[in-house]
Amino acid sequence: MLVYQFGLVDSNVALILVLAGGSAFNIWLLKSYIDSIPVELDEAAKIDGEGDFGIFIKIILPLAMPQLVVIFLFSFIATYSEYVITSIFLQTPGKMTLALGLQSFITNQFAAHWTMFSAAAVCSSLPIMAVFMGLQKFIQNGLVSGGVKG
Repeated sequence: MLVYQFGLVDSNVALILVLAGGSAFNIWLLKSYIDSIPVELDEAAKIDGEGDFGIFIKIILPLAMPQLVVIFLFSFIATYSEYVITSIFLQTPGKMTLALGLQSFITNQFAAHWTMFSAAAVCSSLPIMAVFMGLQKFIQNGLVSGGVKG
């Protein structure tokens, strides 16, 4: 409703703001991971004279990198394949996302083009596969250690 009041219909800015909001799932995933980092590391860094910001940048952030990569991957896949919200915000064919464009293959007024839809769907999965393969070394460590406490 606010999108219509502010005139942000068919605007990439509104879509980016809504999709950048993230997910509560990611917050809980990161919280459980950071809770598993030993407090003794913080205390040792404070004894060595490091400030709070330095502890975060030099200790917490590098240790949380596998979990941050997993959260990035989940967010990337969710945003990349988002259909419901983008179909509400965007109406101009030139601004449509990949998911909206794929949908146009099967809702043609004369016939559904399933072969072209299948080929486009396979091609559209290539960026997700490339990101997944590039981040593979972080994913296993981040997924396993985020769900285990202790």
